[in-house]
Amino acid sequence: MTPIIAYLSSGILPAERRRLENQAQGLELPMNDGILYRRSFLGPLLRCVDAEDANYLIREVYEGICGLNAGPRMTVAKLTNAGYYWPGMHLDAVEEIRKCDSCQRHAPNALRPNNELIPVTSAWPFPKWAIYIMVPFPEASGRVKFLIVAIDYFTKWVEAKPVASITTSSINW
Repeated sequence: MTPIIAYLSSGILPAERRRLENQAQGLELPMNDGILYRRSFLGPLLRCVDAEDANYLIREVYEGICGLNAGPRMTVAKLTNAGYYWPGMHLDAVEEIRKCDSCQRHAPNALRPNNELIPVTSAWPFPKWAIYIMVPFPEASGRVKFLIVAIDYFTKWVEAKPVASITTSSINW
């Protein structure tokens, strides 16, 4: 914030002129009191704070006297309504909330898979099959203990065949 305050108070531009001008577009320094503010769209001026104050503010809003233990979006909204701003508010709130032990213990379990699902499509029935060999089961009549299962991707048709051993002759249908 120091180069932006120097630029707004005295108009001094360092070598990184364009970058500094772009960063200072929504900011103002009223009455040269050394406190940097950001203009909000319809609300009051938002006071810019440094990283140390930002962590304190997040902890105070999240788990202070009137702590709400809500998600990062609600925490950032409370901070903005209180009149504070810093770049990366949402990321800092997410990082600080992940450190909360009670929230991690009582959070709901996510039922979504960790990886994105990849759909396997087929244009007509029976061109693609998935074949699974099931682990040995207890031996049944006919000394069969393995199960070979084939599933068609298009129709979800299932074929299963019990076999005594896994050989090429037993897999040929």
